[in-house]
Amino acid sequence: MKIAVLFAVLSLILFTAGDAWLKVPSEKQGALITTLFITLFSSLILFAVSVFWKGSFGIYALGYSALSGLLMGTGLLLVLISLKKEQMSDTMSLIPVSYLVPVLWGTFVLHERINVYETIGTILIFAGTFFIMFKTLKLNFGLIPALMGNIFWGLQLIVFNYAVSNTSNYPLVGAFGNFISFLLMTVFLILKRSFNFKRKYVGHSLIIAALQSFALLSALIIEALNSMAIGFSVIAAEPALLTIIGYFVFEDRINAIQLLGVISMFVGLFILS
Repeated sequence: MKIAVLFAVLSLILFTAGDAWLKVPSEKQGALITTLFITLFSSLILFAVSVFWKGSFGIYALGYSALSGLLMGTGLLLVLISLKKEQMSDTMSLIPVSYLVPVLWGTFVLHERINVYETIGTILIFAGTFFIMFKTLKLNFGLIPALMGNIFWGLQLIVFNYAVSNTSNYPLVGAFGNFISFLLMTVFLILKRSFNFKRKYVGHSLIIAALQSFALLSALIIEALNSMAIGFSVIAAEPALLTIIGYFVFEDRINAIQLLGVISMFVGLFILS
């Protein structure tokens, strides 16, 4: 369990760094093109890592990896629909929904054991998420695609669990997932006939891809350790870190209730750690 929490904290830090950096190229050339390059670079990075990672890779692992890629790509496209009209901070505040899905799956379907303290920590983290989302609590139909996209991402994490149970080459699972997602987004761009990108921001996509690739790899290791419930509860604290980064780096405003959410999340992380 301690090892799972350590990988969860590592994944949390890397995912947060990648998603915070995502704001820069997305605002300059659009989130769709930026995400396309990120999925491409992520698949290449993880394919490279898989070469040095021991383990077989059977047909079942390939099938589950491909399915996870379809769910990942569909989720991305739905979230990008919301990003066209909604603020990135509002849209990204829904990220914990994607982690809540595997947490519930791990707890009630896989029957992963968590003690009272871990339960309290998990509740505090998701309660903090609720507070951080306070400014978006009014029914906002523009965020419905993002909500659905995060549910698809949650289902993707569940499918990843079945993929890693059929192989020990976890990087290859993530590589295939990102590659299928890249193909899906490429088809979407071809149909849309839009492929405008700025060369100077391709490097940004590569850095983000590196951060998110190793964040995903850490998450896959958590699943291999049968610790989805506790691990993804830790990663769900990402909005707290994004809120702090937004305040100090991008000068986003934070109200008192959102600050309470940040504190709640950090207390929950402290208990889990």
